[in-house]
Amino acid sequence: MGELMRSTNWSETTLGSPDTWPDSLTSAVAISLNSGFPIGIYWGKDFTLLYNDAWSTIPGDKHPWSLGKPGAIVWPEIWAGLIDEFESVLNKGESYRRPDALLFMHRHGYLEECYFDYTLSPITDKNGHVGGVFNAAIETSQRVIGDRRNKLLTEFLQKANSARTTCDAVKQVMQIIGQDKEDIPFAILYTVSITDTKELQVSSSEGLNSENLPSLPVNESWFKEAVYIGNINQYFKDPITVVWPEPVTEAMIVPLNKEEARVNGFMILGVSPRKRLDTDYRNFLEAVGMHVGTLLNNGSAE
Repeated sequence: MGELMRSTNWSETTLGSPDTWPDSLTSAVAISLNSGFPIGIYWGKDFTLLYNDAWSTIPGDKHPWSLGKPGAIVWPEIWAGLIDEFESVLNKGESYRRPDALLFMHRHGYLEECYFDYTLSPITDKNGHVGGVFNAAIETSQRVIGDRRNKLLTEFLQKANSARTTCDAVKQVMQIIGQDKEDIPFAILYTVSITDTKELQVSSSEGLNSENLPSLPVNESWFKEAVYIGNINQYFKDPITVVWPEPVTEAMIVPLNKEEARVNGFMILGVSPRKRLDTDYRNFLEAVGMHVGTLLNNGSAE
């Protein structure tokens, strides 16, 4: 970032040439560049952005374009919710600490559910004049969302042996899944019972209108391995919107068991339109499928 700052034509920004910068700004920049902690500096009335290497991951695809741009230009999607705090720091010298703050940021090609532990504090000169905002920030998205997902899996573990019938087990499955619509906006449970008709059937669904179930060809591999489906809307009559205004466009098909069991099948689990389907997300959805299989089979054995 030091090299990038030196190569930037600051004369084209509201900050002007670095040789005209006040000592408070140059000192703040020096502190940030020599720190391993993510630090951003928003300077002046338009909150022109400067930052160090550790902070450079926060804007995602907006880096390095974001360097030297006003805050409102860099963050149009969240600026309306932040401007009062920034103005208060600049004009009144106040400070803020926001742990695990939810921010919907557009930094990887889509509007993303993000969480940050951040502080805003004034940068002052020797006369006490505030020239900008010092922003220290740590992204906590992985921990916050991970805790939410682990809470769901823990409830499956706690209720693994609580169902007395298959019907009761199905109800419990959907009640548990329905608590985390941020990660699983919709779910459809397909089962085959070796003690019943042995025909594949939709046992239940969550987050969907009963008239908006998908029409898609079933593949035998779905009973044993997870499968990703993009453009899931092509299989539904109507778009699926649950928590967020954006429709769900992706889904994972996850098996209930790896081996033969009393109740076999799979689930179609919707993927949040505001979170990328990375390895952790995939592993979570597959774990949900396995826990569902355990609860159903324990219930059918009663």
